[in-house]
Amino acid sequence: AFTGHTGRFVCSTAPAGCGWFAAGCDNHSLLLWTKDSPAPAAAIPLYSRRITACSAVPGGDLLAAGFQDGTIRIYRAGKGDLVKEYKGHKKTITSCTFAPDGSRLGTVSWDGTTRLWRVPEGTIVRTIDPHTGGITSLAGPAGTLVVTTTGDGMARVIDTQDGSIIRTIDLYTPSVRATAISGDGRFFACAGADSSLRIWNLHDGGLAGVSERFSTSLRCLAFLPDSSGLVAGGWDGTCRLFSLPGATHIRTLRGHTSNITCCALSGNGNLLVTGSNDTTIRLWRIGTGDGGDACRVLRYFRSEVRAVTLSPDMTTLAAGDAEGKIHLFSLPYGAMQEDAGTFPPIPGKITALTITPDGCILAAGYDTGTCALFSLVDRTLISTIPAHTGAVTGLAITDEGKTLVTTGEDGICVMHTLPARPFLLHAGIGELTSMDVPGQDPAGKDRSEPDPFYRALLSARFHAEIGICPVTDNDGWYDIQVVG
Repeated sequence: AFTGHTGRFVCSTAPAGCGWFAAGCDNHSLLLWTKDSPAPAAAIPLYSRRITACSAVPGGDLLAAGFQDGTIRIYRAGKGDLVKEYKGHKKTITSCTFAPDGSRLGTVSWDGTTRLWRVPEGTIVRTIDPHTGGITSLAGPAGTLVVTTTGDGMARVIDTQDGSIIRTIDLYTPSVRATAISGDGRFFACAGADSSLRIWNLHDGGLAGVSERFSTSLRCLAFLPDSSGLVAGGWDGTCRLFSLPGATHIRTLRGHTSNITCCALSGNGNLLVTGSNDTTIRLWRIGTGDGGDACRVLRYFRSEVRAVTLSPDMTTLAAGDAEGKIHLFSLPYGAMQEDAGTFPPIPGKITALTITPDGCILAAGYDTGTCALFSLVDRTLISTIPAHTGAVTGLAITDEGKTLVTTGEDGICVMHTLPARPFLLHAGIGELTSMDVPGQDPAGKDRSEPDPFYRALLSARFHAEIGICPVTDNDGWYDIQVVG
């Protein structure tokens, strides 16, 4: 137990490779401890300033502190000396973090801006403008690009590599309810409060098509994988299919008895999943010539279904409800996975779900502003992220699976680095086959071939989910550990 504090903790940081950690208290103090002593090793007086965030350079001695008045101060952790004070934000600093090499500091504030500072000079490298009116939806990715929409009827195309805004587009509607990006990255669609659907060219911002106006608002969107069409769930419980790029209405699916809140399409475009306030999920066959009849209705919920997402290999459906519970179903028949109830509960209502491209991690957003990362290998909680001060309105994971993008009602779009993880392999019925890997076998035969790691994974065919840890090279052979 560490002692020395007399107030309530409001922030903390434990930089890798430093041997110490720091915590800020609401009694205007910043304390540092080492693992060897319960008493503080140093105390940095903040006088009348109220600290709200802190961060340290991994393996270094620089410590950043953000304050309620919008200023940031850089200290030497060993002596507590003030190195520099940064000014630019107009409201409370809510978060700050150093680049791994300590050359940059990123800060987020209640003024809605995100700033990147050069350390230690304190010059501003980049400022990401605020979204006015709160971010209402997030779509993507298309490569490294995502699209955010706001309550003021604007869309922003953002590059997740550096957080820069590539383009701002006026959507000609007072409020956007939902947005989606086509699989080929050519189009994005938005559904507005005026009950219409608009299709836009992603790369030049031009309007490609406008649908007729309907008697109900459209609340969720999903593109067909070949980008030839679009599905839109409505507040009247119907689901409409449109052709592209003209946004021509071609078909309506009926079955839900209340508002459709979320939808998702399988990778082959044949299975449509819709969730509703009527506490059911419906699985629809589309593009198979059977009239679009619902092939199955899932009635496992006690409250409204708020979010649905499909695993990349289309074997698992994840759904979240208004009670904050996550349910997993096996596809294509929708049988509930019995061990799904082992997910640790997180306070709040679920607002968004997404799964990493490798199928290992399920990310969940909540109306409390928290984002939780769960392992789909062993159903454990990996971490929780206090991402926003308002409800999470959207989640997206970049194609390489390394970055999680979150948006919130606080008007901020945040990029998070996802943790390293084992691979999750879904394979069909079959037997274990050759685990051929590169290098030299004991007989000295060269077995090198391109992309060997994935060849080894794909050659293992089990009638199960197999979690495989990162492999290690051992004299030309690879050790693979089955963990799930």
